[in-house]
Amino acid sequence: MGLIIITLIVFCAALVLLIFLSNYYMRFWLNRIVISKTEWLDFVQVTGQVPIDWRTKHEKAIAKAASDNNRVTQLKAKARTDYLGRLEKLVEYAKVSTLIPNDAERNQILKDLAEIRQDWEVNDDVVFTPAR
Repeated sequence: MGLIIITLIVFCAALVLLIFLSNYYMRFWLNRIVISKTEWLDFVQVTGQVPIDWRTKHEKAIAKAASDNNRVTQLKAKARTDYLGRLEKLVEYAKVSTLIPNDAERNQILKDLAEIRQDWEVNDDVVFTPAR
């Protein structure tokens, strides 16, 4: 009888632990997939700048290769390609997101993102100047 009770207590404790871990795991992915994209979309639309999360890796590499102009040029081209690719993913997200309440707002966001993309394609000051 005592062994059954101990087994049930261990089982219930394991079940509770599994529930808490599942909750943490789902919050992690919700933040990673939905919340961060929404924050990036808002940041890019409001400021027209590249989000800091996107910049960090490229800025470190560019700073490390500061003495080699050819390498810096290559790294900047790679960074621009990465930024434009991520911006394109934000455009795709804006097209299908249910968090955007109506079509008029969605169309305005898409129009703003198209203007920002054109600006990023031609203007180094926007892409490689730290965000405010």
